[in-house]
Amino acid sequence: MTPSTKEIDFQTLSRSLLDIAWSFGPKGLDSACCKDLGIAEFLALDDISRTIDYPVHQVGSTLGFTKSGATRIVNRLVTKGYVSKRTSGHDGRVCCLDVTDRGREILSEAYANYETILRRIFAGLDSTKRDALRESLIQFSTLLMQEGSQEGNR
Repeated sequence: MTPSTKEIDFQTLSRSLLDIAWSFGPKGLDSACCKDLGIAEFLALDDISRTIDYPVHQVGSTLGFTKSGATRIVNRLVTKGYVSKRTSGHDGRVCCLDVTDRGREILSEAYANYETILRRIFAGLDSTKRDALRESLIQFSTLLMQEGSQEGNR
């Protein structure tokens, strides 16, 4: 078979993706990541940090959680001191989230840990394979996010 028609071993591929997700989640890689954050909390905190006037309800829609699930995540982040709530300056009915200095510190530490690990892994590859892997991971992530947003619209 040529590479274009070669059967894809989806079970092995699925397990590889699960291994990557586990390794880069809060419990993997010797818990070097996210201190006391679960993966949903970490993703929410990261998303909140990238948006000004981040409305509370957006946590649920971004992560695909119910309103009550999103509220629990937000409340845990507030309790841990990683985000604060405030009324939107544009609409007094909307509650917005801001990342605190402590939350920014956690994100900075997590991404520094990820960078160290990725540098170590990528150092074992020649530049062609390193570039191909980087591009493939970015493209796969983009396609996966597009698929997820399409699923939400079905």
